[in-house]
Amino acid sequence: MYKMGTKKKVGFALLAIMVFNLSSSYADSQHKYFPKTREELKAFVQDESINLGEIDTSAITDMAKLFEGSTRQDFSGIESWDTCKVKYMDNIFYSAESFNQPLDKWNTSSVKYIQEMFYGAESFNQSLDSWNVKNVLDMRDIFGSSPLQNNPPKWYKE
Repeated sequence: MYKMGTKKKVGFALLAIMVFNLSSSYADSQHKYFPKTREELKAFVQDESINLGEIDTSAITDMAKLFEGSTRQDFSGIESWDTCKVKYMDNIFYSAESFNQPLDKWNTSSVKYIQEMFYGAESFNQSLDSWNVKNVLDMRDIFGSSPLQNNPPKWYKE
């Protein structure tokens, strides 16, 4: 049986680290912005020159009121946001009248608050049937004054 020497073990470990770092860098190559707080994220989304898909949201836990009353026209890229750590999505699209992007791939398993999330989002009519809302504590009036008010997802409870 062949025994690997210490130098070879160290060399192999360094190679593994380099490959991991290279693949991590490649995986994140589409992201240019890395906010750590809701306030930092809000500053990025208010800048219409920034494509929302270029924002890494993996560290964000609070998205409450993020687009409230937004006049932003281009929401492309938002469908790919990493939302697995987000607990607060209340009022995120409140009165964002032109918002209508698919959000069916968002991981909502950690979300606790989604009240008035789409209230007044007059254009939003995307399916949310795939959302996991088992941890949601408050979904009060989530679809008020939006097209989904009359055709809510299967999981919706008033």
